[in-house]
Amino acid sequence: MTLTEFNNLSLTHKADIVWEWGYYISSKQYGNHTIALFVLGNFFTEVYISTLSNKTDLIKGIDKTELNSDFVSSLNTEDPLIKAVFTPQTKSSITSVFHN
Repeated sequence: MTLTEFNNLSLTHKADIVWEWGYYISSKQYGNHTIALFVLGNFFTEVYISTLSNKTDLIKGIDKTELNSDFVSSLNTEDPLIKAVFTPQTKSSITSVFHN
């Protein structure tokens, strides 16, 4: 699944994919939201959870070039999944799951 395909899905479908296949990296507070960062295939996702209602308000896929500097500093670059996102490859096993 590409970043564009992911971002065109409904919030519910995005949530299902992130909770099932996403790899949690880190989170941070931003205003009235906790933003959780996940790796999903060859891109990242930001999950915006309201601290007021405890509900997910937004999920968006982002390219590695769009990562907030707070998240970049928290990345474990020795983690194999993080390395995979930053290393060019033809096809990852995680990405191929979404094409079945």
